[in-house]
Amino acid sequence: LGRQLGGGSWATASLAAGFFACSPRLLELVPLAGLDSLASTASRLAGRSPEVAAAFVGDAPSVLVQVGQSERQPLLTLVGTASERCPADTDRFLERTPSLLAPLEPEARSSLMSVASAAVERGGPGSFALFEEAAAGLAISDPNAQRDLLFEASKVCGSSPQAALEMLAHAPEVAARLAGEQARAWRQAGWDLLGDPDGEDQARAWFRLESARANEMLAELAGRVDLADVSALLRLYAQALTGRPLLVQPRAVLGNRRIGWSGTGGATTDGVSIFLPPSIDAFDDHAANFEAYKVHTTHQATRLSFGSFEFELGVDGRYLPARVHERPALSTRPPGSAIGSYYDRFPDTRLIAWLFALVEGTRIDACAAREYPGIRAGLGRLAQHEASARPNPAGMPARVRFLEGLVRLSLDLAASPRTSGLGRTAPRHRPAGRGHGPRQRRGSGCAL
Repeated sequence: LGRQLGGGSWATASLAAGFFACSPRLLELVPLAGLDSLASTASRLAGRSPEVAAAFVGDAPSVLVQVGQSERQPLLTLVGTASERCPADTDRFLERTPSLLAPLEPEARSSLMSVASAAVERGGPGSFALFEEAAAGLAISDPNAQRDLLFEASKVCGSSPQAALEMLAHAPEVAARLAGEQARAWRQAGWDLLGDPDGEDQARAWFRLESARANEMLAELAGRVDLADVSALLRLYAQALTGRPLLVQPRAVLGNRRIGWSGTGGATTDGVSIFLPPSIDAFDDHAANFEAYKVHTTHQATRLSFGSFEFELGVDGRYLPARVHERPALSTRPPGSAIGSYYDRFPDTRLIAWLFALVEGTRIDACAAREYPGIRAGLGRLAQHEASARPNPAGMPARVRFLEGLVRLSLDLAASPRTSGLGRTAPRHRPAGRGHGPRQRRGSGCAL
């Protein structure tokens, strides 16, 4: 091995001398066959730069000691392949691989390096970045899943080691949405693409989640619906219901501000935008979760169409005359909105606001079910789901238990076919601006 490295020049003679100096320490870490692999790598590097080769040999003992005994030969194989196919990355593979492997389960480390060696052999330059992403993806995957993921990656490594590394790199994103057999079915669909003439590129795009079909299948299997995927469609739907331009935005943009009419599921509106939760996975079925988004959007759009923002203080309602003058304001705050001024006429403003919102929400559900019959089934399903998640009222203080009963009653009304008859005396609404004449005014307390 020393003669192989010597080569006849002073630089290669220095490399051989350094190799001899390191040999006792190296032989404590790897068998002679491993030393042969290391010398071959150093010889290839010396053809480009003896100084780089000497640095490689000098660094090898301190690097090899960082990995387990069973992982040293796979590491030398990986580094040796890099010295052939992408010499500029050889030092990165040697120096950074131990830290990339450290978070992984011990039995996963050698398997990952074997897949990476195949990827370097086929892909050459640029392979280190892909190896690094795969190691990072495995590191944040469930420890119990690492072995299964690498088993699947190893099975198809002969067809496309690059696609195998892509799959490992993005495994956490898939695991966040799919589990068990569903995740395996999704990956298998990606592997099946390798049978096509240009299947490798398709498979790699699939595992990077850059394929439209991959994302569609992911959504179908997951059941969960993300707002980012459907916001444009919901915006058009809301505009069709109300006849006015509206925005659909994630609820998080509001931060801690409590504005607009709140609704179940984190949905609300301020009259300009409809704010919805970032994702819905209340049901196992993708279509049912999309329908839940549609119900939330319909509820908030119906607030705009049926007067939730048109409350006027002191104006007679449809069924009862205004009696607000009998309740002087109890708050010393400066006058605000009409509805705020109404709340200020009660000693417990939080309670009256909560009660008013509950009754108004029930009225809006009734209007939505009557005006848009196609939403009734989804409204009932979502109400039943939310009712099942309510806390057990047993042991609650009497007032809290009473309020909980009102919530359950409102959900029962929404889930019942009778919902379509609630508020039937209200005139049918036709949005302004579509040839149906001026819009009729409704106070938000008409049900009261």
